Amino acid sequence: MICGKIYALDIESGMVRTVKLKAKMFDLDNVVAIRRDFVSRGSGLENSSIDFVFLFNILHAEDPVGLLKEAYRILRLGGKVGIIHWKYDETIRDGPSWILDPDLNSADIGLRLLGFVL
Repeated sequence: MICGKIYALDIESGMVRTVKLKAKMFDLDNVVAIRRDFVSRGSGLENSSIDFVFLFNILHAEDPVGLLKEAYRILRLGGKVGIIHWKYDETIRDGPSWILDPDLNSADIGLRLLGFVL
């Protein structure tokens, strides 16, 4: 049973193409893959239109607060945000630099200031 639309936004055309192919492979007609630089242009989605926003490895961008504001803007009242971000581990050879590791305490404070309930 398919309940709602899933919007997958990415700046990389290859990622968007992969999502479209996988959605077709699994007969998921509710997945909408969009190539978009949402870091600089926002999501393009309507205010209060989304039940769940998932931010994956993106809070190292230049304006993480802007990304969180955009997530808050498009969330319906009572909506939720899920955040997964790389945690630096020097033992993992192919992982990204420690520079990409956001300060989680600052992130918690920022989320609260923006209106998120943790």
